[in-house]
Order: sequence, then structure tokens, then C-alpha cells
Amino acid sequence: MDLRLLVVWLALGAHVLVGCQSDVTHRSAAPTPSGSSQAGTAAAPSVTPTTVPSHGPEPVSEAEVVVKTIEQAMRAGLQRHDLGAYMSLWADDATLVVARRETKGRYDLSLTRAQIEASRKVRFSVPPVTNFAIEFADADVKVEGDQATMTWLVATDVGGVDAKIAEHYELRKTATGWKVTLNRYWPVQHSRQGETTRYDTASWKRLDDAVAAAKQAGNGRKVLVALIAAWRFAEAHAQAKKVTAQPDATAADWQTRSAMAVQVGDGKDAAAARAKAVQP
Repeated sequence: MDLRLLVVWLALGAHVLVGCQSDVTHRSAAPTPSGSSQAGTAAAPSVTPTTVPSHGPEPVSEAEVVVKTIEQAMRAGLQRHDLGAYMSLWADDATLVVARRETKGRYDLSLTRAQIEASRKVRFSVPPVTNFAIEFADADVKVEGDQATMTWLVATDVGGVDAKIAEHYELRKTATGWKVTLNRYWPVQHSRQGETTRYDTASWKRLDDAVAAAKQAGNGRKVLVALIAAWRFAEAHAQAKKVTAQPDATAADWQTRSAMAVQVGDGKDAAAARAKAVQP
């Protein structure tokens, strides 16, 4: 995949969450800040919407509150770049886990609330991208007292790259509403120009083999691209630092470093690299 498009997708699509209408059935394109139903001209990706079921005696309305709380905060951040509204969702002890699969793995990357805020501050400091469509499906909410869990699927289209990502949430109800204590997300598939990657054991092996081959070839930029494609972001950030240390480092190299710094929660490096990228 083209590195620029991959970075755009990661920056915008890798943490775009499922939303919900009042009936907890959702299928929509992302609205612009003015509240219209679409962002730019991007075509809405295709998913099949479903209804959140009720579990036990808990009323569906409480599940709706959970879904809407997350949706509103995420739309505020990802579509309007409103950092305050976005961060209002996260508990003080929140953890965000960027993963390759639903279960724990060696490349899991965990961010604290402070890291989430520092990195999103950099991401949201630029105008939102407009060619960004989003749909939500398969929301499943379980509420037990002041604890809740949710899993769901998001489909995005940004810069010509279609992606599907799954997420798991754990939340705690407080005096000020539901707060996320854990969010884990992982890729399901992405497509571009008719080529689709479905993430499973075989595809992760191919991607890891590509990393090994790039390292063997000794091309620093190819190693970086391979690491990003393999969702090995901690290594990708370290590799981006090596690439930008070279005398022939380009603005695109610095932009990539900034994007990877955001992924790993290093707000300071993300800001510094972005500043380098825009230097004349």
C-alpha cells in the first residue's frame, strides 16, 4: 500500500468507533461539523446494520446511553477535532490498547489516558479531513449495574482506502456519566483499488515475513512501510526515527514519524516531527 494513504488511514480510520441512533440501529455517513449527513464526497462503506440486544433485566435505554456517550465523544474528536469533548469520555485510569487481534498478542500497544490526550492533541490540531465516510454495525452492549461492556464494528472510507475495524469497550458509570476504562481495537480488513486484506493468522504471517524481507534488504523506508502495514507500531516509530536521522530525510518521512508517534502516544515527538514536516 502507498505509505501516504496508509498513514492517512491509520491516523483517521484506526480509531473510529461505532455509533448509534436513538433506536440503537445505525447506518450513516459521518456528518460535517455543520451537522450534515456526509463528510466530503467519500462514498459510504458497506456494512450490515444490526440492533443492540437487551441482556437480562437491564433496559435497552441504558444500553443506548452507553452507545450514544461513546458516539458523541468520538464524533466530536474525529470529525470536529474537539479535544475536550473527546477526552471527556475517558476515565482517569483508562487504557487504550492498539492490537492485531481480539486476544492478547506480542504486538499489543497500551496507552494511558495521559498518552491518549497528548497524542490526540497533536492529531486534532489540524483541520479535519473531509473525504471521510463512516458506518457502524453489530453493536452488542451488556450492562450490569455501574459496569458495561460493548463490542462493535466500524467501516470507514478515507483517501480511497476502505477499512473495517472491531472494538471492545469496558465502561464504568460515574456521577458524571459513563466513562471508558478500557478500549481495545484491532483490524478486520482493508481494501484499496480492488485489493483486499483480511486480517487472520495467514495474513499476519505474510506481513511479518514482509518485515523480515525488508530488513534483510536493508532499505530503511521499506522496513518502515512493512512495519506499519503489519501493525507493529512501536517498532515503526523507532524505525521512523532512524529514517528521519538520515541526511536525505524528506517532509513525508517526518510526517510519517509524527503519525507513528501519535499511534504510540508520544505527543511530544508527534508535535516535533510535524513541525519538521512543515518547515520550508
